[in-house]
Amino acid sequence: MQSSAVKELIFDSEKTYYSTLSEEQKCDPKKLFSNGSKLMNRHAPKQLPTTDDDEHLANKFADFFHAKNSTISKDLDQMKATTTNVYS
Repeated sequence: MQSSAVKELIFDSEKTYYSTLSEEQKCDPKKLFSNGSKLMNRHAPKQLPTTDDDEHLANKFADFFHAKNSTISKDLDQMKATTTNVYS
């Protein structure tokens, strides 16, 4: 009898906690879905690239991040130019 009362209290507490958490994260879908996945014990398998040539893979990563950095720098320069023109 007492154990069922304890189980019910735990269930109610968890329900309140996760309801509050969902409400707080309703504007952040990434966090909301992440917590939903945790509740359902879903874990995406970690997939790492396979390669026979570690140096080639390292160079591909370096090229990707170099290109990403160049794109961000170019976008920031364009934003700076636009912002400067607005206030001139």
